[in-house]
Amino acid sequence: MNVPVSQTLVRRGKLIQLAVLIVLLLLVCGLLAANYSTQRSLQQSKLASLQTDFDDHALVVAHFLGERRNDLKEIAASRQVTAYFENRALGMTKAYGLRSSLNNSTQYLQQRWNASILLVEQIYVSLMLTDAEGTILTGWPLTIEQNDRIELPQGRLAAGEVRESGSAQGEHILTCPVVVNNSVVGYIQARIAYATIFRHFLHNTPGTLFFSDHQQVVFCAGDTLPLSREKLVHLAERSVSPLALSWHELAAPGEMQPAPGTRGTLLFKQVGDRQLRLYTLLHGTDLALARSNWVLFGALALFSLSVLLGVNYLIQTNINNLVLASSLDETKRRELAIAEKNNELELEIAQRRATEQQLVGQRALLRCLLDSIPDLIVYKDSLGRYLGCNRAFEEFIGHSGQNIIGKTDFDFFDPGAAASYQRHDRQALAEGASRRNEEAMLSAAGVRVQLDTLKTLYHGPQGEVLGIIGISRDISRRQQTENALRQAKAYAESVIRNFLDTLIVVNRSLRIETINQATCRLLGYQEDEVLDQPVEMLFADPPNRVREVFGFHHDAPRMQDLTTHELRNVELTYLTKAGQPCPMSFNVNLLSDDNGAITGVIAGAKDISALKRSEEQRNLQAAVIEQAHAAVVVSDTQGFIRYVNPAVERCSGFRREELIGARPSIFKKAIVPRRVFIDIMRALRDGHIWKGHFSSRHKDGTLLEQSATISPVRDDRGEISHFVAIMHDVSRESLLQRQLLQAQKLEAIGQLAAGISHEINTPIQYVQNNVTFFQQAIEDITLLLGDYDRLLQAEEADGAHAALLEAIRQRREEIDLDFLLHEIPAGIAEALEGIGRVVRIVTAMKEFSHPGSDRKTPTDLNKAIESTITVARNEWKYVAEMVTDLAPDLPPVPCLPDRWNQALFNLIVNAAHAIAAAGGSQEQGQGRITVSTRQLDADWVEIRVSDTGTGIPEKIRQRIFEPFFTTKEVGKGTGQGLTIVHDVVVKKLGGIIQLESEVGRGSTFIIRLPLEGSASTTTSQGHETDA
Repeated sequence: MNVPVSQTLVRRGKLIQLAVLIVLLLLVCGLLAANYSTQRSLQQSKLASLQTDFDDHALVVAHFLGERRNDLKEIAASRQVTAYFENRALGMTKAYGLRSSLNNSTQYLQQRWNASILLVEQIYVSLMLTDAEGTILTGWPLTIEQNDRIELPQGRLAAGEVRESGSAQGEHILTCPVVVNNSVVGYIQARIAYATIFRHFLHNTPGTLFFSDHQQVVFCAGDTLPLSREKLVHLAERSVSPLALSWHELAAPGEMQPAPGTRGTLLFKQVGDRQLRLYTLLHGTDLALARSNWVLFGALALFSLSVLLGVNYLIQTNINNLVLASSLDETKRRELAIAEKNNELELEIAQRRATEQQLVGQRALLRCLLDSIPDLIVYKDSLGRYLGCNRAFEEFIGHSGQNIIGKTDFDFFDPGAAASYQRHDRQALAEGASRRNEEAMLSAAGVRVQLDTLKTLYHGPQGEVLGIIGISRDISRRQQTENALRQAKAYAESVIRNFLDTLIVVNRSLRIETINQATCRLLGYQEDEVLDQPVEMLFADPPNRVREVFGFHHDAPRMQDLTTHELRNVELTYLTKAGQPCPMSFNVNLLSDDNGAITGVIAGAKDISALKRSEEQRNLQAAVIEQAHAAVVVSDTQGFIRYVNPAVERCSGFRREELIGARPSIFKKAIVPRRVFIDIMRALRDGHIWKGHFSSRHKDGTLLEQSATISPVRDDRGEISHFVAIMHDVSRESLLQRQLLQAQKLEAIGQLAAGISHEINTPIQYVQNNVTFFQQAIEDITLLLGDYDRLLQAEEADGAHAALLEAIRQRREEIDLDFLLHEIPAGIAEALEGIGRVVRIVTAMKEFSHPGSDRKTPTDLNKAIESTITVARNEWKYVAEMVTDLAPDLPPVPCLPDRWNQALFNLIVNAAHAIAAAGGSQEQGQGRITVSTRQLDADWVEIRVSDTGTGIPEKIRQRIFEPFFTTKEVGKGTGQGLTIVHDVVVKKLGGIIQLESEVGRGSTFIIRLPLEGSASTTTSQGHETDA
């Protein structure tokens, strides 16, 4: 039944009108909900801001208490506190020093108490020191009563641990143990008022503020509320801040209950990792928001209602106007729709007829195509029933296409084969994808044929599986060909495997395709371990080198593209499974297929390990001779030099080009004794080996002492063809031997000095003690004689015993008592001074001659210098005055004391001899020797030994450290003094020695020694004649 358009428009207008009204009502409701949600969000935001500020204040308090814990640890570990307990452990009492230690502790606690200030307020209420049982020993302020006891924390406190708790008096208590020798001997306890913490850190926090520990509320800021402290702690342990609650949930039993419905918000935070919690209880007014938003909301609601009424009137008017116009438009649209529908039906009928004709043609073409394909093609439904086939399949099974439609494999093949075909069909259907199988099938002629079958699903218009298409190809002939090829390949591989030499076949991918047994035995692999592996795995050579050899054909796909089809005598190194190298020589030949395409290479190899070892042995012998420290010279039977190694160049100063072809006389054999030369020539003529020592000269004329072994070299016929001389430079060994003899002499002298000093020291000690006793006795007698003088004066005044007094006076004049009393003390003092000098000399001799070790020890250089100056006094006291400028803050230097004493002794003696040579003496005026020390930097110290002697000429300064070099007369110098100095400073102590000298004015030795014992590079110039 058709509804008039006018009624439809009226109904639609009413619906629109109703919808607009509903939308406006929803808008008003939405505004109300939005306003409420906004109010709630603002309230939650304010609460979150308060929680954040509260957490920040709690962190500040935790940091403040953490600093106080550090204060207590520092006080407990301070020397002022631990010293008291150490002294008490040593048995001291308050009468004998313990009270002073306790006073020091009290002063220290007072200093820490006074220094702990927040703005102008003291942090600590008190600081107390107790013993291990809690008895108060001292504290600050002094109002604390000693011998009172404090409550100690439960359990044992470890060193550095601080326990905290709260008290009902509103104080935070911190306790730290005092540990001495790993034992707790006392405690430091500090008390802080929670009111102090509140005033400085929490006074701006809204609400009512509380502190609690794990048992009770210990502080409340402001008016005390009737709250249950147990409920407050219980809620904080089981809830999350902020927590909205009713006030009666916190009211204490028996207290006045708050008004019903009164609510608040509780904020709480644990302070640090301790059991102290901080709370604030917010009232409703703390979270209240402004109510001006409600006025705005009312105005908006009135405006929305006005708009609703206006829109309703406009919609009603438009509906009435559209009713008439829509009726006319509806009639016209219906007429046009009927005409269009007729045209569409006529066009659809024509298209269907054309499609049917095309389908008939396509079916005929498809059938023709299927019949022309030689492969067997069938198509079945999802149940395995034949829907059709091509002509090739009809001829194969001997049935027409009409006869096979609707039948299954069991109608044409034996049950076993049919079941196999059906199983393959079901597998393809289950997998939902194409599947390839090899199937054996018996034809109508009775011939069994091997088929390669591809089974593919076909689908309907909606994608559903309708059945399966099978395409089978006869592969019987191909399989026969493949079997023949496999047999040929197996025969070839058998030949390769059993080949006596090593043989491998590598394909174009440079992977091992075949390996024979000889190769496997050589390398220790099983065949299956290396097949299809990269060829470089068998070689110790770099992989790029192996790929270059076995892939030399890489850029040419065919044989005719290459001019070289093989590589011969290529040296590569096999790497056995055990990691042993095996040098091989390879011949590599190309392999190709019937079309000339390169398929890989075959490589045969022979072992050249023996040849390589022989070559390596020759190279090693040559390298040993070339790199040998000993000098090697080879000459022919005519005496011409034919070969020298680099060591000859180093020790002789001649270049190899100068020596080859020259005679040995180039080494100035004139310094070889004639007897030794005759012995050498006689031994060589007789074919014997000569061993011995002789001297030669360096190219610059320096004398060299050499140990030599000269041997004849025979050729294959046993005749002498060459002579080889192996020479070692033993100049240093000879020098060291002479130095050893000198050192042994000095050691003997040192031992003698030590023995003498010991023998002298004991009687001198007796003499010193007795003279000291005489000095004290004379002093006592002098006092007694003074008393006698006063007695005589008193008796003279009385006139009694005049004769006796006169006799005493005469006796005093006879012995000249006044002279004796004046001279005897002076003589004793002079004797004591002489004895002291002897003691100092003996002590210096003992220190100077004390045997040392081969390990450096920290040494006081200033003390060593003073001892050495004392020992050498006899050398310099007649020709020079000694001036010392020793740095008092000189640090200990890693040193060998005995070696350093010897070196410094030699320098002082040399300086004294130089001053004597310049005319220094007591009669003509003494010279001056100056010894100074100073620290250059953190790594070096410097010692200077200066003299006012003759100075050193420029031409000999480079030679002063050479062994046995001296400018003194025969018998006055050994030439070893400065050599020993250089050896000790540079080689033994790792230091530097330099020289500043001016002829006629004197010389200065500058010695720098490392503070860490590190070696240094020597920079030295010559010095004057050695000791």
